[in-house]
Amino acid sequence: MASEPGLLIRYLGLLIVAAFIVGCAGSPMRTWSMDPDQLDQLGAAELCNAYAVSKQSNEPVRAALKRRDALLIELITEGQPDPVTGDPPRSPFTVQEWEAIEKRTVFIGMSEHALICSWGLPNAFGGGAINETVGPWGSKRQYVYRRGTYTKTQYVYVENGTVTGWQQ
Repeated sequence: MASEPGLLIRYLGLLIVAAFIVGCAGSPMRTWSMDPDQLDQLGAAELCNAYAVSKQSNEPVRAALKRRDALLIELITEGQPDPVTGDPPRSPFTVQEWEAIEKRTVFIGMSEHALICSWGLPNAFGGGAINETVGPWGSKRQYVYRRGTYTKTQYVYVENGTVTGWQQ
């Protein structure tokens, strides 16, 4: 009986930590509780990262990404900027990119946004990073994924927004 209060305090502490993580502004888990209007206000990278880190189906975020793709087609046709970022709209995902996103794979030629939707952003707490080089040729990024203590580090190379290779 003496351990029951200690166990209760431990569970309460875990609940508080979980609530804090879910409530953090940058947390992908925060998106899982948003309604469609709130999801539509997020940037593509934040939506993609939330979708990628979800181990189970995250249909509301997937639906928001599909709505974003439909909007991008309209914006490109009308020559309008992305209303969330103000930048020129990115191209919508291709059928091949959606297949890779669903399978959590990457391929040469996929867009950087599709990479983020498929694998998420590298976890800085786990030693992951995005290294960037900018020059007259444009921009080159190296995404460094470390997915745990006992797994290999994976590198994905992106040039001017397109995946050009990877290394394990």
